Amino acid sequence: MDYAGTELSATNPIVTYTIKGYFVKAGSKNDFRLLRSHANADASSLFVEKARLSLLYAIDTQKQNGSGRLSSCDFSDGQFLFNWYGEQIYAHIYNGVLFAAYQDASQGFKPQSWMLATGYDPNKASCFATTDPTYIQPNDQSTHN
Repeated sequence: MDYAGTELSATNPIVTYTIKGYFVKAGSKNDFRLLRSHANADASSLFVEKARLSLLYAIDTQKQNGSGRLSSCDFSDGQFLFNWYGEQIYAHIYNGVLFAAYQDASQGFKPQSWMLATGYDPNKASCFATTDPTYIQPNDQSTHN
C-alpha cells in the first residue's frame, strides 16, 4: 500500500491498518516500513522512518521434493532450546516473531548469529529473530513533517 494516511490528533491519536498480501519471492528484506511525511507527499518527498516490521521465515529444508516452500518453524512459546555454559535458552514469540532469550523473555535476548556461534543447528537457528522484536525504538524527535 502506497501513500495511505490519516491525520492524527489528540482526539484521534491511533489509527490501525490491516495489510493483506504476499511477497512474490522470499528475500533478505521482508519488511514493512512506517514512514512519515506531509499530507501531500509523493515519490519526491522526504520521509522519516518511524517503525519497521520485519517478517522472518524459514525455508523448509526437510522437504525432499525440492520445492523450497516457506514453512513455519516447529517451536512453541516457552520451549526450552539448549543450555550454553549455564545460560538456559528458551523460544519465545512476540507479535508473531520467534526469538530466543532466557526463560524470562524480557531478559537476555539472543540473536540468530549468537545461536549459530554456539553451534546450534543452522536450520533451526534460521527460524529465530536476528534483532530483538520486543525492543521499541524511540520515536524520532526531529521536526520533520
